[in-house]
Amino acid sequence: MNIQIINESKINKKVFFSALIIGVLINTILIGSFGYYISNIKPKPIDKNLKVKFIEFKEPKKKIIKKHKKLITKKIKKKKPKTQRPKKTIGKNIEKKLSIPATTPILPQTISLDEKEITLPEKEEEFGNFPEADVSFNNLPEYKPVLEGNFNPSFGTKLKKLDKTAFGTASGRIIVYKPPPPKIKTKLPPPPKVKVKLWVNPDGTVDKVEIIYPKALGNLKIKQQIENYVLSWKFNAISANEKQWAITTIRFKPVN
Repeated sequence: MNIQIINESKINKKVFFSALIIGVLINTILIGSFGYYISNIKPKPIDKNLKVKFIEFKEPKKKIIKKHKKLITKKIKKKKPKTQRPKKTIGKNIEKKLSIPATTPILPQTISLDEKEITLPEKEEEFGNFPEADVSFNNLPEYKPVLEGNFNPSFGTKLKKLDKTAFGTASGRIIVYKPPPPKIKTKLPPPPKVKVKLWVNPDGTVDKVEIIYPKALGNLKIKQQIENYVLSWKFNAISANEKQWAITTIRFKPVN
């Protein structure tokens, strides 16, 4: 089978070349006119003396805030009590005129005495001897410090049985020796109750005594008598090597 290719051009050569020449001419005219326009037109000169003005921008005040302020000031003015302001002084000192009584009081008449009539006597009068006051303190009342319970000197007594208010690690120990309470002479009566804290050694001797209530007895002699009295107590010995303590109440009773 044979295939035949027919090479025929439908475009006329004369028309093609004429259109090409016309297009080139139009492009050259446009390019030339554009170049002429650019070369002949000059840009406007820049004015170097231009001044820039700054305009301040003010924010508008809110009317609502002003209204609130007015309302607050009005309320405060209503609550404030009215006080009278002092009157302004002109600067002149006004002296009050003293009122003169209508009638002046009658003054007593003065009497002139002779010197002989007012002279002291030559000899002093004797008034006698006065006996001195008795300042001895033998008649002062006596008081003695005691515990509530009865002490058994043969077998001893536990501290918490002698004083039910006693407490502490040494309140259950037995007092084997307690001397008779001392007699204290004082003008003012001592306090009815005195709280005493004592520390007891393992061998039964009292190591230290401190008055915890009242802190100030008012009389140093009473304080020393109480401390010496409690220091003379003797408790039963214990095997544990520890120092125990107790708080007890001592009451004062008048000696008949």
